[in-house]
Amino acid sequence: MEFNRIQRKIINSKPNGNMLIKGALGTGKTTAVINKIPSVLNKYCISKDDRVLVVTYTEEDSKKVSLIYENIDKEKYHQNSFFDTDNSDKLDISTIDSLMIYYFNQYNKSHKKKLDIASIAECENELKEAIKIIAKKYEKK
Repeated sequence: MEFNRIQRKIINSKPNGNMLIKGALGTGKTTAVINKIPSVLNKYCISKDDRVLVVTYTEEDSKKVSLIYENIDKEKYHQNSFFDTDNSDKLDISTIDSLMIYYFNQYNKSHKKKLDIASIAECENELKEAIKIIAKKYEKK
């Protein structure tokens, strides 16, 4: 597969903490990220606690990333030495919603709370009320 200059830069760059990749639809963000995963897993996931998290917007996107990764992982993974290990279990692909719900539930549990997530209708009502308050504040006189 041929990669453009920016994709090659993403794929070949050394990891330095979190990475946010933004761009318009169809610019190759997903392709670049998926092709970077094997390198990060094989070169930088050294200790047992090291993990890689890929966050997507929808469940459909997560499934797509997983499927494409499985296909390229079969092609790319080559054990370099006897001491190399298979780090594929250190990859998590998740949606932003599932992460928020997970940590919301962890917060509830650790703080012994019984908070609930607001419904769409509740959110819309609160937003409308906030807009009314702001509109009054900036009313033309």
